[in-house]
Amino acid sequence: MIGRLTHPEAPSLDHIELHPDTLVLWLQAEPKVHAEAPEGTFAMLLQAHGAPANGELLVQGHPAKWSLRRAEKGLLLTVVAARPLLATWHGEQADGRWKLSISLREE
Repeated sequence: MIGRLTHPEAPSLDHIELHPDTLVLWLQAEPKVHAEAPEGTFAMLLQAHGAPANGELLVQGHPAKWSLRRAEKGLLLTVVAARPLLATWHGEQADGRWKLSISLREE
């Protein structure tokens, strides 16, 4: 019981929505997040658990590939496009869950 108080279980990812220029991740609760943009790609580590997934979305009308995979410390989201990417993100409580919106644009 004490372990759960000092190290609560990571939230789980419910589902992912794709919108033009935006990925929306729905989670049970707010995860800890670390993001980077190495060499024009976008990478975000979420301290959460969920199923791996991948796909494609349009960023300013051009295709970009995204993938979500399990990592040692949670889930790793990566987005890669032919052109370097810039990203902004914000989270908010919505419908009793945590909504993490990641907006992407070309550099």
